[in-house]
Amino acid sequence: MLGLANNNHSKETIDLFEKMSISPNEYTYTILFKTCSQLNDQESIKFGKQLLKNLPNQYRNHTIILNSALHMLMQHGEVLLGEKLFSQMNKDTTSYGLMMSGKIISFFFLIYSNTFV
Repeated sequence: MLGLANNNHSKETIDLFEKMSISPNEYTYTILFKTCSQLNDQESIKFGKQLLKNLPNQYRNHTIILNSALHMLMQHGEVLLGEKLFSQMNKDTTSYGLMMSGKIISFFFLIYSNTFV
């Protein structure tokens, strides 16, 4: 999976995950959230949100996994969901950086979209 994800084969990464016969671990979840953040379509964000919703309890406090999910949400403009996740998670400096950059991107997108409407 990592090889596919690192070589911009995001759709194939998700396909491989769906065919896995073993339970995913913390590395798998991190790779999948990263993959979803790279894709710019509704199908991938829907997949990523479902993945986050069904995240096993043992990973719900895993900062690295949640940072990957937060990055995915903010990358796709899901600011409200990102804020909700951020408010519930154990944070590190990466978490704060993701929130700040996500909000800046959303702010500029809002200005840009209002300028040309």
